[in-house]
Amino acid sequence: VRTEVSFRGRASEAIVGWQMFLDRPLLGVGMRNYPVLYQEYSRRLGYDPRTEQREPHNLYLEIAAETGLAGLATFGSIIGITFYRLRKARTLFRDTNLHTEADMVAFLTIGIIGYLSTAMFIHGAYPRYLYLLIGIACALPQIANSYIARRITQHP
Repeated sequence: VRTEVSFRGRASEAIVGWQMFLDRPLLGVGMRNYPVLYQEYSRRLGYDPRTEQREPHNLYLEIAAETGLAGLATFGSIIGITFYRLRKARTLFRDTNLHTEADMVAFLTIGIIGYLSTAMFIHGAYPRYLYLLIGIACALPQIANSYIARRITQHP
């Protein structure tokens, strides 16, 4: 396994990301600087023979390396708020007997959990999909309130 280039590359990418974070734990090495600095760190490590720019293949490690604790805290807050808003929307729908809508919120929650789970194995190459889901999730309580209010006025 130690001679397998892809294994060594992934291990090197993870170790380098961790080293970048440890070197600059508060603010990181800067957005999009992981690929630029990878070779410098990788040469010191001596584990990966490849010479091209690499990505960390882990969204959380990428955030930690590039933006440090500040970025991790911000990202964690965004994710926490998203799940709070999803729970709020699901509760609003469920409490007004709109079970189909509550189920759709649950499925969106599962989708976001799926994305965040796979983020352990892929870097932030396509963040627009995550942020699109987050935007929808954060808007759901307001949508639920509007939907419920309209339903009440139509069927007193």
